[in-house]
Amino acid sequence: MATRDGSPVMDVLPKQTTRAPRARVVVDDSPITLPPSFTTPPPKENALRSELSEPTRRKWPYIVGALVLVAVLIAVGSSYFGTMSITVTRKTSQVSPTSVIQFTVPYTPVQFEDEVSAQTNTKMEASPTTKASGKIIITNASQLTSQDLIVKTRFVAPTGNVYRLTQKVTVPTAKKSGTSMVPGTVTASVEADGVGAKYNAPKGTTLTIPGFAGTSKAKTFSAITDTAIVGGADTATRIVHPSDAEAAFVSLENQLKTVLAEKLAQEKSAVILLPKDPYTISSKSVSPDFGTAAESFEAKVKGGVTAISVSPSDLSTAIAKAVFENFPADMNSLRVDSPESLIVTDTNASTRTATLRIQGDLALTWLPNETRLKEDLQGKKTADIESIFKRFEGIASAEASFTPAWWPKIPGIDHISITYR
Repeated sequence: MATRDGSPVMDVLPKQTTRAPRARVVVDDSPITLPPSFTTPPPKENALRSELSEPTRRKWPYIVGALVLVAVLIAVGSSYFGTMSITVTRKTSQVSPTSVIQFTVPYTPVQFEDEVSAQTNTKMEASPTTKASGKIIITNASQLTSQDLIVKTRFVAPTGNVYRLTQKVTVPTAKKSGTSMVPGTVTASVEADGVGAKYNAPKGTTLTIPGFAGTSKAKTFSAITDTAIVGGADTATRIVHPSDAEAAFVSLENQLKTVLAEKLAQEKSAVILLPKDPYTISSKSVSPDFGTAAESFEAKVKGGVTAISVSPSDLSTAIAKAVFENFPADMNSLRVDSPESLIVTDTNASTRTATLRIQGDLALTWLPNETRLKEDLQGKKTADIESIFKRFEGIASAEASFTPAWWPKIPGIDHISITYR
């Protein structure tokens, strides 16, 4: 080898020995198959546009399916989570009987007791010139005749002190009650025959009538002090006197009735009815006792009330049968709004039944059966609401609202709420 100018060039590369191949290599002469992209000619313009728009057309099935799914979810959700609110105006009735309407109901006896008290200033003054006074109960054990006692009739205490009636009284005869006799009694006022503290006597002191001494009436007539006889004094002083306590007792009795009535009113689950003369006074007392010198005293009144408790459902059933014909009891019940118009004429302790009579105007409210109303409404179409309401005679009018407002079906019982005007 020489350069361009013909100068020789030395071969500085080492000589390499040619090696034979380890294996024979054979090349297949069959043609090579290429991918379509290499063999297919380029697409024309319209075909390219069609190919590019094809993915968009494939999205529509998914969109439609999603919309259907959303619609199903809304429908199911509306049915499950939807609510119906009903505002009902209930029917009212007034019963004004032109004849006796009477019926019986089961009852439970109710009794309450309480005590009230008040501090009162003394007003009565006793002095060496005032006479002791008080009240006594005169008893006649004879069946034969009543007895008139004139003013100034004398009564004598075990101490020998004499007291006289301040007004004329008539003592009634004894009366038979079953197998026993009940003596006739009358309460009267007496005044001491003299002055001084010695004429003061406690409540419960036995007295005799000297005018009947030696006669048969001495055995059939007797008396006892109903209140302490007080007012006699050896020195001028203010004392606790029955005349001061009487006004306090009247006020306390009214207060006690109010307290007992409030206890009755707490019985919310039942209708409480009062028989004739339900209130009783068991005791009246003062501290310190009558006749004691004091600037003030405490008056106490203890008593109770007896009533009957009737369940609203029993009362509704009894009134419906006594007043209305073919009352729709399966869809409605009655509430008594004026229980004072129901008079308790009799009670049977052995059967626990009471006889009631309607007196005056009895106000009633019709109560639709909520459970039945909800059962009839659930799952129905909103177009059926009016016809369903009309089945319940106790509904005077009603309004219904829905959430969602557009859903055409009424939801289940748990999603229906009812309120009343």
